[in-house]
Amino acid sequence: MKIVLPVSSSDVQLFENLIEVIKALGGVTKHQVLILPTASVYQKGIEAAEKIKFLCSKVDVVKWDSDNARGFPLSGNLMWQHAVVEIGKQEANGNAAPWYFMEADNVP
Repeated sequence: MKIVLPVSSSDVQLFENLIEVIKALGGVTKHQVLILPTASVYQKGIEAAEKIKFLCSKVDVVKWDSDNARGFPLSGNLMWQHAVVEIGKQEANGNAAPWYFMEADNVP
């Protein structure tokens, strides 16, 4: 399974907490993680990948060249669309897997 983690400047604090929860709970050794940061938080995406790369089968970070500051619900919808497009590219290159869009506030 591919776990898709979108992050933008509006939820970067929640995202950092989510990464800590993933580290604490584990259980992702057989899963791929795709981190999709907006342009302004790209470095946070890279830092998160470094924190969890030893826990997962694969971690990719793909920057979205937008900051998507359009408010609710449009921003979330555009982030979802960006995720679907990126996953489609990966699947076209032979990296197909079921996936889960795990927003930063989706913490157990």
